[in-house]
Formats: sequence, C-alpha cells, structure tokens
Amino acid sequence: MSVKDILNLIGFVSPEDKELITKAYSFAEKAHNDHKRNSGEPYMVHLYETAKILAGLEMGAKTIAAGLLHDCIEDVGVTSGQLQEEFGDEINRLVLGVTELGLLRYR
Repeated sequence: MSVKDILNLIGFVSPEDKELITKAYSFAEKAHNDHKRNSGEPYMVHLYETAKILAGLEMGAKTIAAGLLHDCIEDVGVTSGQLQEEFGDEINRLVLGVTELGLLRYR
C-alpha cells in the first residue's frame, strides 16, 4: 500500500499532480495514524482504496486528493480551515461536499 500504486493507475501524471496526491496521502496517513475501523484494520486502507478507485476512473488529481482526505474532518478532527490552508479552496469544498452527503438520509 503506497502512493505509488495510486499514481501508477493514473498513467501520465504531471509533477504538480504527483506532488498534490503525495501531499494528500501523507496528510491523511498522519491524520489517521492511530485510527482503526471496527474490524481493527487501519483506516488508511479505506482512504487508499477510495483513491485507487478514483484514479482508475480517471478522475483528476484534486478529486483523488479529496478522496484521500474525505474523512479527515468528521473522523479525526481536522478542521475545514486546516484543509483550506493546506490544499486550497477547491479540495476543501470537495471534502466538505462529501462530508455533507454523509448527513443525508436516503429512502
């Protein structure tokens, strides 16, 4: 499990996109360091698999980065302001959008 696996799924990746995805991966790994799923599995596995799916669907680097970061706000106490500062407005809004989807009740 590494960021290289995700980058390899993208095909051509610009240096800027590589830097962004690597930064998001490292940030998520640090933020979820001691976070485990109910099964005992490290939570980072979920984020890694999410990013792999997004890369396989040929999503852009910002979407992949948001996939890696999508549970930071609701699960480990990272603030929207911290994401804004580290990753900019677009990624922050993507993460907030995914967080809001989790609040919807489907019937």
